[in-house]
Formats: sequence, C-alpha cells, structure tokens
Amino acid sequence: GLTTTYRFVEPTQSLKVGAKVEQGAVIGTVAEAYGSEAADGAHLHLEIAKDGATVDPNEYLDLTYDEK
Repeated sequence: GLTTTYRFVEPTQSLKVGAKVEQGAVIGTVAEAYGSEAADGAHLHLEIAKDGATVDPNEYLDLTYDEK
C-alpha cells in the first residue's frame, strides 16, 4: 500500500512508469526545481502515501544529516 512520488528528478533511461525497483537502486539524479519551488534550487521532492493518504516520510526513512 505504499507509493512514492518524486519531483525534480532526471530519471535513468531504463526507468519506466510503474516499474518496480529494488531498495538502493539508482532511479535518477536531482534536477533543477521549477514552479513554486524554483527559489529553493535543485533538490529532491519526495512524497510517500500509504493506502492513498499522504504520510510523513520520516516514518519510513532512516535519515541522517551531516552538516559540512
């Protein structure tokens, strides 16, 4: 029941709509943002939904941030 939506991504040439991918697979690279998010510069926009309802990605991702 989980679906993910990515925006501002240049997909790999082999990726097709609806494809199933393995965890850790490279599916694309970050691209320049556009529209209302253009001022934020290049970044990955990720949405996760469970059974059609948007959920907080932090519930499913183990993210760490190292400030450089």
